Amino acid sequence: MKERTEEKAVYHRRVSLHTKLSILIVSIILAVSAGLMITGYSTYCRKVDEFCFARVTEAAAYASRNGGTYIEDIWNAINTDEFRRVREQAINENNDAVIGEWLREQPRIGADGSAVPNSSLYDQYERLAQSYEKAKELFHETDIYIQHIENGITYTIVDPEESLLCIGAEEEILPEFACYGDNESIPPTVYRSEGEWLCTACEPILNRRTDQVVGMACVDLNMNDVMRERHWFLVNCAVFVLIEMLVGILAGTLLMRQFVTRPIKLLAGAAREFGSIKEVYTKDDVIQLPIRSNDEIGDLYHEFQSMQDHIVENTEKLTTITAQKERIEIELRMAAQIQASMLPSEFPAFPDRKEFDLFARMDPARETGGDFYDFFFVDDDHLYLTMADVSGKGMPAALFMILCKITLAEHARMGKSPARILEDANADICANNREQMFVTVWLGILEISTGILRYADAGHEKMLLRRDGRWELIPKALSGIPAGLVSEMPDGSELFPEQ
Repeated sequence: MKERTEEKAVYHRRVSLHTKLSILIVSIILAVSAGLMITGYSTYCRKVDEFCFARVTEAAAYASRNGGTYIEDIWNAINTDEFRRVREQAINENNDAVIGEWLREQPRIGADGSAVPNSSLYDQYERLAQSYEKAKELFHETDIYIQHIENGITYTIVDPEESLLCIGAEEEILPEFACYGDNESIPPTVYRSEGEWLCTACEPILNRRTDQVVGMACVDLNMNDVMRERHWFLVNCAVFVLIEMLVGILAGTLLMRQFVTRPIKLLAGAAREFGSIKEVYTKDDVIQLPIRSNDEIGDLYHEFQSMQDHIVENTEKLTTITAQKERIEIELRMAAQIQASMLPSEFPAFPDRKEFDLFARMDPARETGGDFYDFFFVDDDHLYLTMADVSGKGMPAALFMILCKITLAEHARMGKSPARILEDANADICANNREQMFVTVWLGILEISTGILRYADAGHEKMLLRRDGRWELIPKALSGIPAGLVSEMPDGSELFPEQ
């Protein structure tokens, strides 16, 4: 009872094939989707970074190609003690107009070294600022400014994003750029400075008139904008993957149910129904299902049908064999009854004769057998006794036993001696013994008046004699050969010596 309860509990804990396959499909889709999303996001980030780095590099190169002469003039002007005093005054007063007035007072120097009429350094600064504003618009969301680097110190020359107070501002070079020389080209470098996350690239500006490097065109790109681009892509990618995953799960579940779990459930139900038949199977019991799958499910369905065809065929054969067996068993029982009725079975056999007591019994190994016994009075003073064992078992032995019993009895009723009875019966048996069967026989004639027993032995077992309460084994020195083997001895000796 406990084992059944445990089996029932295990059955209730079972997980259906549909659930297992659904979990497998969901797991595969999740793994593939996650892999695709990670790969796509990584690829996109790499491409965005490459694009951004290329953009700041291109912007820096573009900004470095013009304004070299103006920048040198402005740098020469602001790299003086006079400008430093003016800038300090402007900072103290928080008034960039002081620097603007000073720049307007400084004449622009021409190529011949003389002052250019009606032109000042302020005009040069404005032209440079406007030029870099246009470059900023051209390259989108970049900050372009001009610096001069000298002895690890950066000096701001032009920055359109800042006021005039930034001109001449000094800062120590950042650690990220310390490995580069003064006014040397700097590739795109990502760093953090004063709470900002930037990507900066710098290109030296050459004064084509003197072939001297006069400054650095620097371009800043806000990495937060890049990260917003990444975040936007990641969100859209996640939404797309989620929708794709839901569609894939729904489609996979429906297809799995249609082409896998539903046919298997039909097969399981049909097999259960087929197995519930208790007795005879027929062709009508073979399952017929609407399964047209040209795959392993279809193969399984056809194998089920083939198996059930064999079951039906074997059931029909078994039914036929069972009927035949039952008929044979009935016939064998009848044959056993007939055989038993042919042997003396009522005891005491001769109630009016007080001189002796007689009892016999035969139990065949099968329904019928080849052993038999017989006794009857040849005349009032002579009692015929015989025990025999036919070769083989079953019905053939039973039929041969009947032949031998009748033959021996016929010759005994003629008043012959035991040896003569065996000789004549042996001749009759050998004359019609195509199957080469034989029988061992012990045959005796008891003379009642004298108590003398004369007997002959045709290869039978030794006899036991009870005398004075003891059993004695009678020697078998004069035993003959089994009857049915040969009709006469080659040397002319007796076949069955009498004792």
